[in-house]
Amino acid sequence: MVKSGKISRVKKGANVVAELGIWSLDGMTTETIEHDCFEDDFKHYLFGIGDFGAISFSGNYDPDDTDGQVAVESAWKEKTLVTDLYFFIDNTSYWAADLTNDSSSGILITSYGAVTFEKSAVGKVAFSAKVTGQMVLV
Repeated sequence: MVKSGKISRVKKGANVVAELGIWSLDGMTTETIEHDCFEDDFKHYLFGIGDFGAISFSGNYDPDDTDGQVAVESAWKEKTLVTDLYFFIDNTSYWAADLTNDSSSGILITSYGAVTFEKSAVGKVAFSAKVTGQMVLV
């Protein structure tokens, strides 16, 4: 079933990260490992390790959102593995670190920035993150 972005959101724990309007799970990939030898006419590959990729999320800047934007900023500053960041696709389903199948999974906030202000717009903020381990759609 097609989903409307209007009902999406990002939560840090039980709290909605305020004022966001975009989130993106940039794509999952599997590396390929070359395994050929002398006299082969073509390269041969095996599948290697998977990578759940990067996540970006952005929206209106709200420095008073202590349980959301400020908490994510703190995770970046403190270089903390985040295990309670949830990327909702509707009112009940969301992407999250798959702690059931890989207890070392989580999200590393790699950038807090692009805080921008224009004279005829509200302030904006953007976050980037890297998935470590697995994610799961709940």
